[in-house]
Amino acid sequence: MLTGYVQYLQGFDPRYHSYEHQLAYWLNLHNATVVILVLESGATQLDDLGSNYAHRRDPVIEVASVELSLDDIVEGILLPIWQQPEVHFLVACAAMHCPAAPAEALHAGNVHHELQQAPIKFSQRPGAIQFNEDGVLTLSATDGEYADSLGDSDELLRRVAFMADDRVALRLLGHQGEVEFRENTRIVAP
Repeated sequence: MLTGYVQYLQGFDPRYHSYEHQLAYWLNLHNATVVILVLESGATQLDDLGSNYAHRRDPVIEVASVELSLDDIVEGILLPIWQQPEVHFLVACAAMHCPAAPAEALHAGNVHHELQQAPIKFSQRPGAIQFNEDGVLTLSATDGEYADSLGDSDELLRRVAFMADDRVALRLLGHQGEVEFRENTRIVAP
């Protein structure tokens, strides 16, 4: 069923549709392709997926006669065209440190709402924000990608604080120590 959905999406040319439709299209295509790659592989760690996924650079789909990798979709389409760092929080990679794919397909009517809500949901999941006894703040590797897109780690802390509950937000805003980003490559159970 999911393979049929991806085949349907590959036969669709998003260039002739609205901005909102295109954003939803690319996110759906990326995330559905990730799920298929993970399910077909039987992997338990991202590294087990091989070069098509771990390095994300090999073409795995075709749209409008152009072969694309997962990186092409994220780094070549989603981030440069929409220029919204929050896109990181709707891009699934199937690992524990990544956002989960939305439960329902995105569409023009819900994509902007989901874009606003995804970082909040992500920051409020268990273990998303951790302070250790040495004063080191540990965030997800996805937060690191978000910080790179923002270009400023102080801005990251302000945005994560805005998304967190009040108690955690106060700690984030007052944090003066080191910030680390962790990667948990264990696959999320489907």
